[in-house]
Amino acid sequence: MMKDKTHLKAGGLVFEPRAFAAAHAMAGSTRFEPAPFHEGRKYLIHHPGSQGQVPQCAGEMLQRIMEAHDWKLYESMPEGPKYDPAAMYKEAKKFDGMPDVEGTTFDGIVSGAQSLGMIPEHFELKYFNTWKGYQLALHRSYTETCMLGFQITEGYRQASRRTGMIKTGGRYDERLGGHAVVGCTYDEQDTAGSQTAWGDFGWRGLGFVRVPKAWFIKHLMYGASLYDPKRGIYV
Repeated sequence: MMKDKTHLKAGGLVFEPRAFAAAHAMAGSTRFEPAPFHEGRKYLIHHPGSQGQVPQCAGEMLQRIMEAHDWKLYESMPEGPKYDPAAMYKEAKKFDGMPDVEGTTFDGIVSGAQSLGMIPEHFELKYFNTWKGYQLALHRSYTETCMLGFQITEGYRQASRRTGMIKTGGRYDERLGGHAVVGCTYDEQDTAGSQTAWGDFGWRGLGFVRVPKAWFIKHLMYGASLYDPKRGIYV
């Protein structure tokens, strides 16, 4: 069990006002059935590795979503490092307009991956910034995933290995910085689940973290789905 968590990197995602402005609140009162926790789904349940002290969380996030895409499409994982988080992050810094700032944006990481030919150039980002928007993003997604950017807290770093739940209150609410993760579930207890690229961490050491709905709403920077206009599907 990992005891020293000081090496876990926050600050890899930058708040981007244009993305927040583009995010839309989902209207209506449609109720959605809870999305299942993705236990046993091989394209998501794999050891996530660790980004260490490199602020490439957005690249790690995009890698997992595209691996989920490949698994759904081909029922197999790609051979070799088809999606390289470090290369995507490095390329993203050419597009995000912040060459001297540590971390990047969703727009930056997608543009970087497209520049490297890792994902199709016609893929688009569709933003959201509400709890209902998150629910809808999972239900309309081909891979049942989405991109999430949080201002994470100290309690996030203390996620339980048994349940994946973070700690809240007091010193656990101290904000650490922006972090990009793969959103993949919510449940009837109004908690959201995601996978982070912090190696042996969270639920069963598989990188899964659960957060309460109130924490999600308070700390969400923005979320997004990849949209494939040629096939008319949300990746």
